[in-house]
Formats: sequence, C-alpha cells, structure tokens
Amino acid sequence: MFYRYVPSLRAKAGEAIALTHLTSAAKDRIFPLVHLATEVPATLAPRLGQAWAGRSLGLDGSFNFEATGSGLAMQTTFAALAVLGVTVVPAIEYGAQAGYMAVVGALAQSSATGLVVKVRLGHLHLVTAWLAQGGWAPQSVDLVILAGHLADFGAAGVLDQLVLNTLLTLPHPQAWRSVTLSGSSAPKDMSSLGLGVNTVPRLEWGLWQTIRAQVPFRLDYGDHAMTHPDMTDPPGFVMGNATVSVRYTTDNDWTVIKGRPVSGKNGIPMPTQYLGHAQTLSVQPTFGGLVGCWGDGRVQQIVAGTGTPGSRQTWVEIGANRHLSFVADRLP
Repeated sequence: MFYRYVPSLRAKAGEAIALTHLTSAAKDRIFPLVHLATEVPATLAPRLGQAWAGRSLGLDGSFNFEATGSGLAMQTTFAALAVLGVTVVPAIEYGAQAGYMAVVGALAQSSATGLVVKVRLGHLHLVTAWLAQGGWAPQSVDLVILAGHLADFGAAGVLDQLVLNTLLTLPHPQAWRSVTLSGSSAPKDMSSLGLGVNTVPRLEWGLWQTIRAQVPFRLDYGDHAMTHPDMTDPPGFVMGNATVSVRYTTDNDWTVIKGRPVSGKNGIPMPTQYLGHAQTLSVQPTFGGLVGCWGDGRVQQIVAGTGTPGSRQTWVEIGANRHLSFVADRLP
C-alpha cells in the first residue's frame, strides 16, 4: 500500500527552503500542511511557490487568525500560492472559531480543492456531523487525526490501544478523501537534555507503524517534523540565551546535539559550535544513507570546509530537509 506523508510545518523560511531542496521522489510522497505564524513575511509565498509549484499543500491560518483577529493573511497567502501554480487546500480544525470557518468556507468554495480537517481523538466521533452542518462531504475532505504530543504521556506504546480503539470507531473510513494519523514527540527546547549527544525517540513514528497495520483502511502518516506543535515563538531574550543545538533524524529516533549559549561565562561562538556539531554528526553510524539528501550534503560541506557552519536558520533547513527526506524514503 502506498502511504502519503503529511508533515505539519511552520510557515517559515527554513522549512520552505528545506522543501525546495527535496528530490522529486520525496516530493511525490509528501503533502505539506503549512501553518501560518503570527507574522507572515512577504517572502513566504514566493519561497513556497518555488518549492511546490505543480503540487498540492494544505494551508492552515488558524493560529494567525487567533493572534490577529483577521483572515487577511490566510486569504492573501492562499491567493499568492495559487497564482504561483500551487494547488492549495484550506485547513481547519474541528470546533474552529466561526470567523475562521467563514474564511475557510469561502476559500474552499471558490477554489474547489476541498478541505483539510484536523480533529483530536476525543472529537473524532463528532466530526462527521460537524462537517454536515457546514455542507461539507467526507469525499472532499482530507481528515487529519491528531494524536497529540506523545512525549507528554510517557514511553512508547502507552497510547497504542487507545488510539487504535478510537480509529476503529470512525464511521465509513473509506468515504474520506484521505485519513492521516498525526502526532509529535520532539522537545520544545533543550532544557531536559544533557550537554552533547542525546537520543530522543520518535514516538509518533512508532505509534503509526503499530496502528496502520491494524486498521481496515489506508492510514497515512503525519508528524510535526522535528518541532514541537506549540506555534508560539519564544521571547527575544530567551533566544539570546538559547543553546546552539541541532536535531538529526534517524530510523526511530532523533540525534540531538545540545551545545552551549553563545554568550555568558561558558559561551562559545556559534560558528565554532555548528562546525563541531557537523563533525560529530558526520561520524555517527546513523549519518547519511539517503540518496540525494541535500541536508546531508550541507553537513558534509561544512565538515570539508567548502560550506560555512551557518546560522540557526541554516540548521533548520538542514534538519528539516533531512527529516522530510528520511520519512519519505522510509514510508512503505
């Protein structure tokens, strides 16, 4: 069975650049679900258009709508991407604000691309009736079932039976355009990790592997790439004191290298740390192994001295490209 990958991504430059540099084979497996932040830079649509022209993605403006009280960013980004040749599917979560529902409903009607509907496990039994109230049929809906931030519930396997039992109650699962199980487990910050190399389990990948073999319908895979689902940005002073750290995706885990801040008593310059992180990654037995992975190539360039160690955004690009490439490669 051919499964699709639905990563929930923040609408930022690093993620857009990571998408741009995926191979065609990886892009063919991916339906990005892009979430607009509080501020939407003017460069976002051109970057996403360059990355995803001729392909489809979901666009979720709910966080931006809640922060600004306006659907303007959603409407303008949607229109700009459509002009650039991207097929945009508006996204909404069960129980969304009436104002945002109106924005999404108008876009869905004018574009005829259907809807992405996100729903938490506890609301799954209500979503069909909720859609009917809006005049939306399951046949035009990509359903994304949110399992939550799995790391909050403990070790691997804790939620497996609960999630399975809930999915088995989904009425007429074959009626939906697609059904995706999405979860997350990446840490929001580095406070719980030790200095140096850490291994963090990718719990959502393990959950999906267990569940997809036990449901009588195609269940696509979704995650939040390497990030925590919380869309809020840390204050500037927090970022100023943040460690210089990197995340790297492997089969069942992330390799997370926690560095030091760049200032203070034990501060180390950012370029020095990122060069060291690249060197450490490059000798890990789990490094590489993907044909055409741009992120891996950037790490190798940094180690060889043919590329600069980069900035925080550079390593978002590297890490996100590796993660997206890796999941697309490992999907059955």
